[in-house]
Amino acid sequence: MKILMTCFNIVGRGTYLRALKLATSLQQQGHQLTILATNSSGSKVMETWVDGVLVVTAPGLLQGSLRSGWDVYDILRRIFWLRGHNFDIVHAFESRPTAIYPALYMQKKGTALFTDWCDWFGRGGSVEERPNPVIRAVLRPVETFYEEHFRPYALGTTVICSTLYARAVQLGISPRTVLQIPNGLDVTSIKPMNRMAARRALGLADADFMIGYVGASFKRDLELMLSAFDQIVQQIPTAKLVHIGRSNYDAPPGGRVVSTGSISETQLNLYLAACNVCWLPLSDTNANRGRFPLKLSNYLAAGRPVVATSVGDLRPFFHQHMVGLLANPDPNDLTTQIVRLFRDPDLAEGYGRNARLTSEDPQNGWSQRAEELQNHYKQLT
Repeated sequence: MKILMTCFNIVGRGTYLRALKLATSLQQQGHQLTILATNSSGSKVMETWVDGVLVVTAPGLLQGSLRSGWDVYDILRRIFWLRGHNFDIVHAFESRPTAIYPALYMQKKGTALFTDWCDWFGRGGSVEERPNPVIRAVLRPVETFYEEHFRPYALGTTVICSTLYARAVQLGISPRTVLQIPNGLDVTSIKPMNRMAARRALGLADADFMIGYVGASFKRDLELMLSAFDQIVQQIPTAKLVHIGRSNYDAPPGGRVVSTGSISETQLNLYLAACNVCWLPLSDTNANRGRFPLKLSNYLAAGRPVVATSVGDLRPFFHQHMVGLLANPDPNDLTTQIVRLFRDPDLAEGYGRNARLTSEDPQNGWSQRAEELQNHYKQLT
């Protein structure tokens, strides 16, 4: 099959990574895959091959947060490129304008349309996490419209978690056409490494107890994380919070927070290996119930124990795989669980082993997810 995946994201960020993992696995199963995404810079449509997948990136006129699916020029450049191409299936990863309009254009040409849903953006979801009340009020109806309006017109739907499965059914989408596909776990890029060797390579202190967190966060999650960390340092004086990769906040003063900024995949591996534990301090919000963080795959592949709040599908996942400890979404319980692993290194080591074994299980890998997706395509087309 010739399959097109459309993403609103800039290459290398967000849902693009989910689409790319599925695309490369589908390509290995004999299909032809193309991804449409957004340029990080430049003014031309660019074509690049990534692990056998053709990645086509379109330029936009907007900058900053507006380069997240709203650029009309981006839409037009994508559709112009599509005029000379045909596909059997088009799969829109989310339904913001730059993803859905090119997909609808292909649908009019006779291509089977599927949509993927892996974030709750609209009313009740992540739009409510925006700190500016004016922007929140303006975007709420817009986000909600694009999130919900086009879903019923698709031949099939994929969702990342049980919360979004229920929402899809509530929109009137037949359960027969909805497939839940959580993110796969990936052991190809992140490898277990000796903690002290990683610290020496990075110039980090051997004696520190390091708690790792990858990527950006919602404001309420950040407040929860920093509040818990303030309590943790009262009980673990050597504690350091290691914020790995792109961040959306400035580190507080005092030297207890290590912020790496944007780093290479090799450095990501080193920083994860340097950590004693990684965590997912998520508030109990619809935005967090309606997703399954991709960063968890990095934590598990690195063989690190994880402390996560019991939100959404994290609870059944942790109960099934025993990769770490669950906490209530409050600073006190997060502190309790981190301190528990600090005081019981054998328990932490056991969870770390389980984390890596879970990552290595083929049933949890991207190839298995692609197999499920391939079957979904075939059943509905």
